[in-house]
Amino acid sequence: MIMPRRKAPQPHHFRSSTALTEHIASKRLGIINSREWKEEWAQRWVVYADLVAFASRALRSEPVVLNNIVRFDRASTLVAAEVPQIAVRRFSDATFAIAESFHQALAFGVALSHTCLAFNREFLNRGTKPFFIHLIAPRVTIANGQVLLLPTDASHPRYNGIDPRSVLAGSAIVRAYQLERHSAGGLVTIDESGIDALRVLQVRGDNGRVTNGLRRWVAQVGNAEAVAKGEVLFHRRRVLDVPWLLMRPLQDESGQVWGAHNEDADAAIQTFLQVWDKSVREFYSPQNFDASLDVSKHSQAAIRHAVQCHHAAHGRRVPKYQSFRELLD
Repeated sequence: MIMPRRKAPQPHHFRSSTALTEHIASKRLGIINSREWKEEWAQRWVVYADLVAFASRALRSEPVVLNNIVRFDRASTLVAAEVPQIAVRRFSDATFAIAESFHQALAFGVALSHTCLAFNREFLNRGTKPFFIHLIAPRVTIANGQVLLLPTDASHPRYNGIDPRSVLAGSAIVRAYQLERHSAGGLVTIDESGIDALRVLQVRGDNGRVTNGLRRWVAQVGNAEAVAKGEVLFHRRRVLDVPWLLMRPLQDESGQVWGAHNEDADAAIQTFLQVWDKSVREFYSPQNFDASLDVSKHSQAAIRHAVQCHHAAHGRRVPKYQSFRELLD
């Protein structure tokens, strides 16, 4: 005979509003002394990455959402394992990485962008129907400021009643989030604090056309005339898009940024253009008829970035209009 399942005993403090208030008071859960939390606050760099078009995909197809979110989580996990000194927090379609230095933050953003691109290349190589909804395209922003970050093994009484991994706050979080408004899918975008930190990095590599193009680009970041002419991937509000397509995925030497080998950069740029070509096609497909006009900015910004990276990788010093289809063909 199957015995009926007994209900779990109801907590005393949830039996009434008064009991709940008394419980909070007796456990001192509502008392926070900010002076005891000073060590949890620090000046840090935050990488904020979220998937483009995830919300609309969530309304459109459960299998697509599952495909997107699992592959993005796997990409984030792969990168976190390669950059263990960075604290990573995941929430739905967003990944936060908290770093002590700009170089660490840049390394994470570059590696995550490359890893998502590699997932997309693997998908396209399978020869299945190449729809953009099946591809993962993060928008990455990097900002600096104060961050409240708790250790995951927190045992101090002041951590009672909270999950340390769910507590993340501070001005850097807000700045990275706000910077999204001036970025787009496929880009790694930094603001003025990041620009100053980028300028002092030494470019390393094989001295091929890609490395030399990256070296010229970093040198131009501080060139006011080049910036005014639009030669350095700047755009509104003095924000800058980092040409991560010209960099190798792993940036593990502090103070240095390594350029990619020529063939590797060419392959990355080609795959990147293929990904965003799918976005252009999907924008005017019948299945996507009700998409917001704002969505088109992602593909336009990404294609522009890829064309500019191609020019830098092939020694073109003066910006020139070129159709991305010319590069694909």
